[in-house]
Amino acid sequence: MGMLDGTVWDEAQVDAMEYARFGGMSHPEVTDEQLDQASQWHLMAYYVTDYFDVHYRTRRDLPGAQRFASRLALFMPLETPGSPAGTPPPANPAERGLADLWRRIAPAMPRELRVRLRRNMSEYCDRYPQELWNAVHSRVPDLGEYSAQRVGTFGFKWTEDLLRHWVGPDLPPEDIFDTWQLREVSDIFAEAVAFQCDTLVYAGEAHTIAAFNNGVTVVQRFLGPDGHSDPQRAGELLNNLATARLRRFESLASREIPAMLEHHNVNAPQRQALTTLLRWMRYIIGAAHEWLRRRQLEGTGLRLPTQPRKAPTTLPTGPTGIGTSSLRGHLI
Repeated sequence: MGMLDGTVWDEAQVDAMEYARFGGMSHPEVTDEQLDQASQWHLMAYYVTDYFDVHYRTRRDLPGAQRFASRLALFMPLETPGSPAGTPPPANPAERGLADLWRRIAPAMPRELRVRLRRNMSEYCDRYPQELWNAVHSRVPDLGEYSAQRVGTFGFKWTEDLLRHWVGPDLPPEDIFDTWQLREVSDIFAEAVAFQCDTLVYAGEAHTIAAFNNGVTVVQRFLGPDGHSDPQRAGELLNNLATARLRRFESLASREIPAMLEHHNVNAPQRQALTTLLRWMRYIIGAAHEWLRRRQLEGTGLRLPTQPRKAPTTLPTGPTGIGTSSLRGHLI
């Protein structure tokens, strides 16, 4: 694929990231084939992120970033997922990796799930130029915009699509997934660890253009003149929000969702499949936090230094709560 040519990654960097360890800890119950798929999808997504950083963020190349993101959707065709017909030749390792993975997984997916995966992966790619626009214009997004952006770039929405695929056809029908209980669980899964991640990485981003899109900076700005000078307080508030959301996840999984399944007369195999999905989501929540924490402590992150900016020097505390002290290590 050309991912290890030294432009973005080399073999030593990838070894230091412990991708295989991450995949095993985040997906401990899947088959060997599914684990291989998970590792490759997450590896490709991280490569997209770092490719974007090297070629566009550090150069502040917003037009190039937008072209790069929009082209990636071309390699996820809906109608002919097993055929390259209608797609352009891949022009870089990110496009080659995505095209290869899509050809291998999409044909086995129901169309509805395939549409979801394409939409969520496209959002993952499209949010990066939006973040770059904020950085280029020295703009801190508001809380609502930040939440949407961070959920998009963290990648748990398309990760859930892969989990649904691997759990299989015994999952309840889509009208059950459209209940408020399961929509809320999906939202929490997508956002809680993303918020915690920002408290973890703020120390490394505080003096870079990445800080414009970090949740700690966003909360500081929301708090106003007094709060803006206190990243410690902003970090604690963001962490508390993430912890509260994770507690809500547990409440939904243990009480509201079983009651909803009973109300809708969901059969036993479907309940068991949904229980498996929720358990796998828990594995990823805990593993993702631990893997991100290890990257910060060990200094093995691959992100390049970005342009300096003025930023407060006080740092927020790390996250706590459900999902952060067990099931450690995620998403490659």
